[in-house]
Amino acid sequence: MKSEKQFKEAYGKAKKVINSCTNADHVAGARKYVNLFILMFTDNINGRKYWFESEHIPYYKQLTKQLNKKRYNYGES
Repeated sequence: MKSEKQFKEAYGKAKKVINSCTNADHVAGARKYVNLFILMFTDNINGRKYWFESEHIPYYKQLTKQLNKKRYNYGES
């Protein structure tokens, strides 16, 4: 499991990435970054990904909500 400090740093960086989007290409990159962010805090067991730390789920949902607002503003699908 990743440490809480690493999670907070990664979450802060993900928010900065989303907030820095200024066009549809940036939003597409931010979407990839958010997906990598969530993979960073998963465990790989027998070739499957599991996300055991349920306290991180609200943070991921908040990031996706912010990202969806940017996607709507810049027309990225």
